[in-house]
Amino acid sequence: MRFSSCRFLGAVLAAVVVSSAGASHAACSLQLGWELYEPFQMKNSDGKIGGIDVDLFSEAAKQAGCAVTLKEVPWKRLLIDIEGGKMDAAMGASITAERQAFGHFSESYRKDEFVLFVRKGEASKVEATGIASLVGKPFRLGIVGGYEYGESFDALKKPLGKQVDEAASTELNLRKLASSRIDGLLENNFVGLALARKENLSDKIEIHPTPISSDVVSFMFSKKSVDPAVVTGINDALKAMRADGRYDQILARYLK
Repeated sequence: MRFSSCRFLGAVLAAVVVSSAGASHAACSLQLGWELYEPFQMKNSDGKIGGIDVDLFSEAAKQAGCAVTLKEVPWKRLLIDIEGGKMDAAMGASITAERQAFGHFSESYRKDEFVLFVRKGEASKVEATGIASLVGKPFRLGIVGGYEYGESFDALKKPLGKQVDEAASTELNLRKLASSRIDGLLENNFVGLALARKENLSDKIEIHPTPISSDVVSFMFSKKSVDPAVVTGINDALKAMRADGRYDQILARYLK
């Protein structure tokens, strides 16, 4: 039987697991959702799931005494499953009032900057004010359903109206951009470039110089399936990882 955040191992094995940070937590198992979001969530060359977010979460969970099971789930579906308690955790989540209604959040663990990708040679067609200059223009803007792009975009989403084109993934948006089905797309700068390389579209895109938004992201946990004590354990582990250098070592694997 699956209990809240943890799969208790019986009266004997429900003993306290002491992390190297000194905090105590009951043995637990977390179902962590992921989707291709290089270099943060990805399949490594050996076929194993890794990336900055995955490695940071796995290391923190290990120190907090939690086993992690990874399941590939599209972001929009993952949010629904976390709200319903069918999945335990997600990575790279911005904190919003809507999500706080059903999710616990860890302390922030990295920044997330979104930029506007356009076709090669067309960045100059977008004014220096960025997407604010696109309202009412014949410009179709691609986004991924369920993503948060920051307050700047939120304020413009309604004025943009039908100019906003929602897709299931950034890979699909990149293909739509290359085939002129949309005129631009919003994505994290690292992620967009990594996925463009994978789709062999690097020579067909460029980044507009005006950033859209910059935000910090956290790990998100289902209120229906995860006890707040587990989130405290993850936070304690993240602090310890920053202090002893493990955090920087993980980043260095991917940001060379």
